[in-house]
Amino acid sequence: MAAIPFPTSVLARYLTDPGAQHTALYAGMLFLGSWFFNLLWWYATHGHRLTDDSPDLAAIKRTTISYYIGPASYALDVLLAFVSVPLSLALSISLSVFYAVSPIMGDDPDKAAARAPLAADVAD
Repeated sequence: MAAIPFPTSVLARYLTDPGAQHTALYAGMLFLGSWFFNLLWWYATHGHRLTDDSPDLAAIKRTTISYYIGPASYALDVLLAFVSVPLSLALSISLSVFYAVSPIMGDDPDKAAARAPLAADVAD
């Protein structure tokens, strides 16, 4: 998303003394981004529009459930910015860690290995 660098730079500029408005701007942009990402995900998976012929339905369901967390959590984060800036920043960081780690945590190692391209396949 091209809009994320602006609130990130505003937050970074005032990181030593962040105000509620700076943190709320950052969390608000993440809230909007999570909604657009969810819309894209719902479009891609509804009716298997953009999935392969035999999608892993359990993985799609797991991912969909994890994406439900985003908009609600980021909405809470916006409100939390006006109550406690440090808690709001902690929630933003926690959500980033969650979304970075959650795809790894729910993956079956055998399925992950089967999906990974072999070096010979990539070279061709």
